[in-house]
Amino acid sequence: MLLTLNILFGLPEFGKIIFAIADVLVGIEVLKLLETSKDYKTSTVHDNKLRKTQQQRSQTWALIWMINPMTINICTRGSADSIANYVVLRMIQLTKTDQIVSAGFLLGLAIHLRLYPIIFLPAFFLHLSTPSTSSTSSLSKSLINTTSNHTNKTPPIGIRCLRTLSYIFSTYEKSIHFTLATIGSCFFFTMLSYELYGFEYLQQSIFFHFIRADHRHNFSIHFYWIYLTKIIQFASPSHGWNHILISGCIKVGVFIPQLVLYGLIIVTFAEESLEVCLLLQTMIFVTYNKVITAQYFSWIFTLLFPVLADYHTTTTTSLSTTSLNGITYNTPMIWWIIFSALAWVIALTVWLSQAYLLEFCGVNNFYLLWQSSVAFHLVSVVCIGVVAYGMASH
Repeated sequence: MLLTLNILFGLPEFGKIIFAIADVLVGIEVLKLLETSKDYKTSTVHDNKLRKTQQQRSQTWALIWMINPMTINICTRGSADSIANYVVLRMIQLTKTDQIVSAGFLLGLAIHLRLYPIIFLPAFFLHLSTPSTSSTSSLSKSLINTTSNHTNKTPPIGIRCLRTLSYIFSTYEKSIHFTLATIGSCFFFTMLSYELYGFEYLQQSIFFHFIRADHRHNFSIHFYWIYLTKIIQFASPSHGWNHILISGCIKVGVFIPQLVLYGLIIVTFAEESLEVCLLLQTMIFVTYNKVITAQYFSWIFTLLFPVLADYHTTTTTSLSTTSLNGITYNTPMIWWIIFSALAWVIALTVWLSQAYLLEFCGVNNFYLLWQSSVAFHLVSVVCIGVVAYGMASH
């Protein structure tokens, strides 16, 4: 829909311009998120020198985003992920400023643009589920007054149900508003697109992801069995249904580790640090997904930059200790982050070298490419562990 001007006005580069502008807006939003962090606000009150340092650091991280060659390549090649990335960051900013309905509206829009933000909804629900201690709703007060005169009697079931519902609403009021805004927004944009494009829209934007099977240009460890399954289906059509059933079961099974890890991350981080929770959820989704393409990494970087920039690494935060000549040395968390990032880049480079040999040189190295995918997956898992441990100990 955004790219219709490409045809109407004969501007084939119009879409790329829009995506590039959105990528710049992501950098601006990163700066805004850092300037609204607790540490930044504290520094503005107590120490002007510290405030200036914080401001310079925030600007540096925002600039790093804007000159990041990977995100620049993704938006200028024609991928619309920069728009979804901006919407996600803007949604977080609105949540921090207590604009709950607007934030929920943007989450619905983000889900419409890219399905993956739907995994954020439980984290937001838990993060916003804080009992209101400052005031009690008029309904709760009236119910309390009504039941206080019946201390020796069991209140009628209707009163008990209303009191329970009132307590639930007062506890989850923000969460309910956020969820309803998300559902309403997503439904509105989905139905609008359906009215414009019909069932083809649902097929291409939603149903396609459940049957998608990419055996090329896929960083995931699952690409190899997808490739082998396709070969067997073409080679033995009579056994095609058996392989379709097996592959279907595998596709469902790959979601189980994701769901387990989502639950652990949400319970651990959602209430205290929403940005960290969303970052780890995205890293898990990308790492364990059966399809991983280059633009998926921009989803991680979008949340990684503000989280790492707001993270203060100290020598007291360590992941392991080593002993030499009876002296114990701590390994600062910053070094683990640097080492894991370098390992990720090296693993990605190795994978790309094997993919180059396959795609451009015609070398039959599917097995070596799969081994590279396994190594890349393991390094990504280590990165998740390092970030989770570092943020939990921060």
